[in-house]
Amino acid sequence: MYRIRKLPGRIKRTSMYKLVAYDLDGTLINKEQVIPDSAFEAMRILDESGVINVLTTGRSWYVVPKVLKGCGYLRHAVFSSGARIADLGKQEMSFRGVMNNSEAEKLISLAHEFNGSVLAFFKNGVVYENGVVNQSRKKIVQSRRNEGISSIYVLDDALNALSFLDGLEKITIEYDKTYVDEIQNRIKRIEDYEMISSFSFLSEAGKNGEKLAVTEINRKGITKGSGLIEICRNLNIDLKETIAIGDSENDLPMMKTAGFSIAMGNSSLTTKENADFVTKDIMDDGVLFAVEKLFGLK
Repeated sequence: MYRIRKLPGRIKRTSMYKLVAYDLDGTLINKEQVIPDSAFEAMRILDESGVINVLTTGRSWYVVPKVLKGCGYLRHAVFSSGARIADLGKQEMSFRGVMNNSEAEKLISLAHEFNGSVLAFFKNGVVYENGVVNQSRKKIVQSRRNEGISSIYVLDDALNALSFLDGLEKITIEYDKTYVDEIQNRIKRIEDYEMISSFSFLSEAGKNGEKLAVTEINRKGITKGSGLIEICRNLNIDLKETIAIGDSENDLPMMKTAGFSIAMGNSSLTTKENADFVTKDIMDDGVLFAVEKLFGLK
């Protein structure tokens, strides 16, 4: 763990930037589901100097660690890749581009047709199919349940959840990579959605290490980038005055929207190629390193 250095309570602003948006997985939290102390230190430094910290994650509100949702350094958040916007200080939520259960049924059924599994985020809960529950997700589910979140369901078939969950914010489908083009074309026939596909090596949950395609689906126009735009509009902040930090393809919409973009050292090649600056790996205090560099602290 990073040992927090003694710093003055308030730093002198040397940057034009007023807001920093952070991805969660691979940026603020590592594969072991641990948030480095250095990440909290980076947010503290900026918060105490008047810079607004914003969490911008593909995760649902239900599966984000309590320590982050209640962190005084994070004032605002984008959940489910833009479908849920939160003022964490006021504990107010707003929703954008929520899908109905008829659409959810079609998307889940499509995944099953290609022997895929889904992870679905609804307004009133989350459902993981057993096929997507790898070791990291087991930790996520258990940790959130230990924090008292009861609206997380692990099922063989997500269709069974449609009787008690509604308002689909986002759905993630995991399936054999050979079906990428076919599945994307089929999704387009259902509705005009925002789709981001990437590849993932998973060795747990019966995946046997094969290369999987991971497709994240939101309503058209709903991305981390549109979520950042919404928050900046609410706060009257120019997008040129923002920084976005991420590590994967689903971060690109917000990185392209922000005035300055940072890729973590552990980022995908595509993410690095589209960033203005590449910082260190998450395991090497990459967020703090970037903050110190950009704000003239080191």
